[in-house]
Amino acid sequence: MYDKNGSPTVNLATTDASLTLGSGGVNGKVSVRGKEGTALVELLATDTEAVIGAGNKNRAGRLTMYNKQGSPTVNLTTADATLTLGGNATNGKVSVQGKDGMPIVELIASDTESVIGLGQSNRPGRITVYNGNQDASIELNGAQGDIWISNADFAEEFDVATCTDAVLPVERGMVMVLGAGGDVQPSASAYDSRVVGVVSGAGTYRPGLVLDRRDTGNERLPIALVGKVFCLVDATNTPIQIGDLLTTADQAGHAMKATDRQAAFGAVLGKALAPLETGCALLPILVTLQ
Repeated sequence: MYDKNGSPTVNLATTDASLTLGSGGVNGKVSVRGKEGTALVELLATDTEAVIGAGNKNRAGRLTMYNKQGSPTVNLTTADATLTLGGNATNGKVSVQGKDGMPIVELIASDTESVIGLGQSNRPGRITVYNGNQDASIELNGAQGDIWISNADFAEEFDVATCTDAVLPVERGMVMVLGAGGDVQPSASAYDSRVVGVVSGAGTYRPGLVLDRRDTGNERLPIALVGKVFCLVDATNTPIQIGDLLTTADQAGHAMKATDRQAAFGAVLGKALAPLETGCALLPILVTLQ
């Protein structure tokens, strides 16, 4: 069939069982419409793009492909923006290959395991997670075998004691000690060997890794066991210098400089990372329980 200029624009050929739409200066188009005339499925060849369109307002598009047994194994649905591979006795697999045909990224669901694979020979895998400012905050580097986290400390969650003699409510930066039931409460006496760490998250430091995060029905807080945190310290009686060993103070939830080495045995919380001449303040410290 020809257009008004005599150019063939629709060609149905039985020799190769082909249907060709377009050419001769005319773009090709297939449109399948609903009974009200709205296009629901379209194949378009324009000057700038090739389009396969399915669906319309109130009628979500779906592409389903079947295996040789007639079971759907690939399903792309716009209603919930899902791509499902596998099912009906068929394992799902996504493979992203390099130009040499080797798989670089794979998602595999087999009968025995679930696999996320990254990298290939001479092309190590890497996973980078970014924060809201598009700065890398977590990275798993296959080439170096490293896990890199931008935050500062290693923490573990503990239940907070419901009954405590502490004057202050529990807050970030407080020094915590173990209670009778394995829970924690603010320290309240000097050189307390029950010291376990500092409530993480004060100042500009945030926990880099938090273990045992679960719901116990009680208030739980991350306690920094290793690493850099901001901690409440008391230098009222003794100035604190960088590198000084710190222990629990009589001031609730505070640390102080350890001056009695014998009493400090087993009660050292960490080391000061900044000086404080007098008074109480929030100070960066390195938690190194001893």
